[in-house]
Amino acid sequence: MPDNVLYMVFSGSNLVDRINKTIDRKGLIRDPDLYNIVPSGTLSAWKNKGQIPRIDKICNIADFLGVSIVWLITGEEAANIDPQTLKMAQDISSLSLEDREDIKVLINHKLSKQHADKKKD
Repeated sequence: MPDNVLYMVFSGSNLVDRINKTIDRKGLIRDPDLYNIVPSGTLSAWKNKGQIPRIDKICNIADFLGVSIVWLITGEEAANIDPQTLKMAQDISSLSLEDREDIKVLINHKLSKQHADKKKD
C-alpha cells in the first residue's frame, strides 16, 4: 500500500478528480441527477478547498457512477486497502466537517514528518 494512502483517503480534491474521470470515461454529461446528490458548488469546495465529504455523499455518488466506494475514496480497489484503514475512513467520515479538517491537518503533519525522516536516512 502506498505511504500516502491516508492522504488519498481524506483528499476531497482526489475524490473529485476520480468523479470527473469516471464521468468522462463513461461518456456521461454533468447529469442533473448527480447535482441532486451533490451540488456543483459542493464539488468545487471539495476540489478547491480540500474539504472532506461525508460518507453518505460518497456512497450516493459511488452508486450513481457505478463504482465501488473504496475506489472512489482511495483510487484503489478494496483488496489493496487494509481493513483498519477502511474503518478509520468510515469513522472519520462520520465526524463534523471541523473535526475532519483537524484530522486532515494531523495526517498531513504526520506524513510530512515521515517524509522528512525518510530523507534523513
